[in-house]
Amino acid sequence: METDPLIDIKLIVAVIACISAVIVSYINYKLGRRTDKKSKKTEMRTNAYADYVGAISEISIHSKAQQIDKESLAKLTDAKTRIVIYGHYSVVKALAEFDSKYTKLDSEQAFDSFANIVFHMRQRSIGKNKLEADFDQIKVILFGKGS
Repeated sequence: METDPLIDIKLIVAVIACISAVIVSYINYKLGRRTDKKSKKTEMRTNAYADYVGAISEISIHSKAQQIDKESLAKLTDAKTRIVIYGHYSVVKALAEFDSKYTKLDSEQAFDSFANIVFHMRQRSIGKNKLEADFDQIKVILFGKGS
């Protein structure tokens, strides 16, 4: 019994189509997982940055009343830990420089050092090409005109 060559070609095309579909599905799965991981890491990094700035703000407000609560310090420590784990090198470096020199925001140099941390956070979160606010603008936003 002789087989029809047209059927053989249709079978080969069907097998190739199935194999291609499996390969494309696998590639999509892998790329999707990579994107999800990157997205999650970016979210964790951004949350750590925002939590750090928020904790510093809380502590700054409480320090004016000379009552720094343990909860604010715990938030700050938690945010710092997450920055050390998830943060970009330039942010970790700027944070280390700030922490090694200043215990509070009480001088122009401390303001500059803190604004530098926020500048690097923004740069790494948004991207260099999309960064529209410069260092001086960030200082004005954080500390007002009189800082």
